[in-house]
Amino acid sequence: MTYQAELILLNGKIATQNDRRSFAEALAIRDGKFLAVGTEREIMALKSDSTKVVNLNGRTVIPGLNDSHMHLIRGGLNYNMELRWDGVPSLADGLRMLREQAGRTPAGQWVRVVGGWTEFQFAERRMPTLDELNRAAPDTLSVAPGEGAIMAAPEGTTLPMVDGSEWGITRAGHNFLEDFP
Repeated sequence: MTYQAELILLNGKIATQNDRRSFAEALAIRDGKFLAVGTEREIMALKSDSTKVVNLNGRTVIPGLNDSHMHLIRGGLNYNMELRWDGVPSLADGLRMLREQAGRTPAGQWVRVVGGWTEFQFAERRMPTLDELNRAAPDTLSVAPGEGAIMAAPEGTTLPMVDGSEWGITRAGHNFLEDFP
């Protein structure tokens, strides 16, 4: 049985992610999936009267993933000030990473520990303390959200009124140093 393509892309550079053949000339799609990737001649053999054919005019096609959950604006604005602890084996490693990130973060900006980490992944099996965060990043505002979000600020600094909903903190709009001692 020969399958017919619903869509053919040809006259392009199709990135295959295959070490033996990095690029192909054309590709065929059926039911939203790759049917075949190859030369224009190979792929055009899969064309029927109802197949839509798109001439790429030499453009490159890169297969990708559709990420249905992303924070595009936040990521674009804050990527260099964010720190991920996913898979970090110990709190000591996480605090070392925080110290390094604080050194790269512009003055007056927060270091945000983001992502899918939990205190139970750490060998210490606990959240960092406020004192540990302040020692790791003494001159930088830091937030490590989790079940009990911890915010740290340079000594003598009063945290501004913040809306913590961006970090999943539900008691927002408070000065955390004054209202939650």
